[in-house]
Amino acid sequence: MNLSLDGLSGVNDAILNHRSKNGIAFKAGDYSIISSECSFLRSSYQGKLNTLDMRRLQEAYILENHKDMITPKVLQQCLGYAVDNPQRDLTFKLLADIITPPTPTLDTFFIKLLSTGEHEKILSPTIKISDRDTNLRIANVSDYIGLRDVSFAACHTSLSQNQVGFIQSIGNQPYYLTASVDRLYSKEEAGQGMLPLINNLSISASLDEDYRSIPGVMRCINDWNQSRKIASYWQ
Repeated sequence: MNLSLDGLSGVNDAILNHRSKNGIAFKAGDYSIISSECSFLRSSYQGKLNTLDMRRLQEAYILENHKDMITPKVLQQCLGYAVDNPQRDLTFKLLADIITPPTPTLDTFFIKLLSTGEHEKILSPTIKISDRDTNLRIANVSDYIGLRDVSFAACHTSLSQNQVGFIQSIGNQPYYLTASVDRLYSKEEAGQGMLPLINNLSISASLDEDYRSIPGVMRCINDWNQSRKIASYWQ
């Protein structure tokens, strides 16, 4: 992305100067920064580029500056509209592949039943709870179910054939959970009503490396955190 347009300094230099001039502390994946910097790119280069090249410039900016945090929402902050068909509409195949990763074969949506009043369907009668490092004082499953101000499970993904990692907000603080189950079912099996049983649930205030390293998890958590931030403006 170190191209020059009509003798102007490179786009990277222009972005860095824009940050310095406006006192912007850059953070990858930050919605407000993405919106501001893409707006700056449009105002600076729209009169010099055709529509396709302008879009390529914005996509290149996202890949260069936010690659590890790219999601459809992040892309929308830059382009100003939702991309319905990434493989067709985006000019960079790498970006399209990041936006539309392979569909997981194991179902993890059952974990949302923890927050819908249907938790008994997926909790083993002998379930054990492990509160690793929080101040929530969770000693058993009743303590966990009885927590107040708990969000739905988000960013859930399989860690192995019998483990699911996910995140929840409890009292407006993020916590990271791992559910060990008897087995995970395929999406087809889940569609037929098959549900795993959770026999162990651990909760931590710290992000576990096994969970962090799963492709897409950090991008999902970034979206989740910023969605919570936006929602707080209306409370």
